[in-house]
Amino acid sequence: MTRRCALLLWAGSGPSTAAPPGIDGAAYAAALFEDVAEVLQGLAGVDTLVGCAPGESGNVRSLLWPGVGIVEMVGPSVRAVVGIAQERGYDHAAAVAADAPDLPTLVLAKVFQALTRSPVVVAPADPEGAVAMGVTLPAPSWLPPVDLDDPQVADRLRAAAPDPAQVEVTPGWRRLRVQADVHRLDPGLEGWEATRALLSGLSSPQGA
Repeated sequence: MTRRCALLLWAGSGPSTAAPPGIDGAAYAAALFEDVAEVLQGLAGVDTLVGCAPGESGNVRSLLWPGVGIVEMVGPSVRAVVGIAQERGYDHAAAVAADAPDLPTLVLAKVFQALTRSPVVVAPADPEGAVAMGVTLPAPSWLPPVDLDDPQVADRLRAAAPDPAQVEVTPGWRRLRVQADVHRLDPGLEGWEATRALLSGLSSPQGA
């Protein structure tokens, strides 16, 4: 049986610079994180882990359901995710960004599906970077030190691979990285309840 894990990268309890005016930055970052964690909970056959900086586990645990594994690491990164997953005996691992509150479970399901045929998979973020990155374990020796915020992450991976076809790009999704990104949220989509509740005092994210 293939063992799979998705590791959500907690950026820390500091304020998010992407918070829209009138919204507390720390509360905004926590709401985005909580909503992505809920998305991961809906993935069948995938264990959820959370990576955080030393000393942040208490802040993280308060946002999660019981039983989620929390791993403290210095500088949460894709390479750190791969190492942790490999040590724990997983066959497939995916690093997931914590600022995509309305991320469909199907996007992550396609990442894990692609890992059955490709050693490295990228779900791009619009307009750049990645919302998730999956790796088949043990990780290929050519895997470079990339992270989800790398604007050209897919290109860098393909350039490092002996054959560019070893890096598969699946359908991606948006991340909320600057203040204007909040307007890209679709109120008609299900989910993102924590973010929705936080924004409820403002006008519609789409300005409707």
